[in-house]
Amino acid sequence: MIKFKKLSLLLLALLLVLSFVACTSSPPPAEPIDTPPEEPPYEENGDDDYILPEPPIGDLEDGDVDWSLYPVIIDGVGVPGSSFEMIGEDAIFPTHVGLMSLERVLGVDVFWNLETGYVSFQGLNGFINFVVGSADFEVDGETITLDQESVRIGDELYVPISFFRDVFGAGSAYFSGGHVIIDMEGEDMY
Repeated sequence: MIKFKKLSLLLLALLLVLSFVACTSSPPPAEPIDTPPEEPPYEENGDDDYILPEPPIGDLEDGDVDWSLYPVIIDGVGVPGSSFEMIGEDAIFPTHVGLMSLERVLGVDVFWNLETGYVSFQGLNGFINFVVGSADFEVDGETITLDQESVRIGDELYVPISFFRDVFGAGSAYFSGGHVIIDMEGEDMY
């Protein structure tokens, strides 16, 4: 009986070692890679030596750019890292766009006090001030009230799509074909 237990334990240990070897060994790669993958174009930012990818620029009808990768498009430029949200009980289309990820494309410095919720920056129509959670936006001392308020989701600030047209000063801002499209000089599509 003792020999049977010893033999069983020995076989069990052998199976355990074989299964461990089988799980940790990996087959050799099929073919070595001849060339490294192509790197996206980069540009230097002179302020802080931070290197940013250069977004593709072109016509929305350009077949060379995969526009499905960009939920927000500004003046024909897909904005990397941008996002939109549907806020409201009956919202079936995007209502808000993340403001902070659009800073560099818009060419503005957004100042946001996390404690007070106070936001300010220069827009095309003048200096913009507002408090997160309010539908009132002040442009050079004049208050503009939108149908929806700005909101904070996590660490991101979202403003209504109409903010870009009515407050910031873009020519058009709308949702179409799965994208929020903002055009600084175009006419709005309602």
